[in-house]
Amino acid sequence: MIHWQDRPSLSLALMVVACEALKPPDADDRQNCYDVIEALLGRTAVDRIRQNPFPAQHVRSTHLHTGEFHGSELVMMAFLSSYHDPSFREAHREMALVAPAAIIEWLKRRGNFQMPAPKNRRTFRRWLRDNIIVAFGVIFGFGLAIGWLLRMFWSG
Repeated sequence: MIHWQDRPSLSLALMVVACEALKPPDADDRQNCYDVIEALLGRTAVDRIRQNPFPAQHVRSTHLHTGEFHGSELVMMAFLSSYHDPSFREAHREMALVAPAAIIEWLKRRGNFQMPAPKNRRTFRRWLRDNIIVAFGVIFGFGLAIGWLLRMFWSG
């Protein structure tokens, strides 16, 4: 939270990381800060940080993995102005309320809490990635069948 004035994107991302660090060791790797906050503070707290134009997990991922700025860091440096994006400031403010509350609740429970069951998000892309050999075989088979049918109709 010490970076809130000069590095708002980093500040928000680190608050999200702090909430993720509260995750129990046996938790599923796919669970993120939203799951931790829901387990500690309830669904309304998660909705408050998720409903913003700058969802907390998205800011964390894009800032830490691709270096994207969401706050007014570049505007402040480039023009020495006092411009602040009000929607980002609101998202930052919500996370600044939720993160300490989650940490306090975690301390009250001495780190013992139940994470919600992971949602089984089996998408077609995930299935395709897991079964790429089968998918290529099926695609190759369909290609042969279509080629054979076209050859039969055009030659006969």
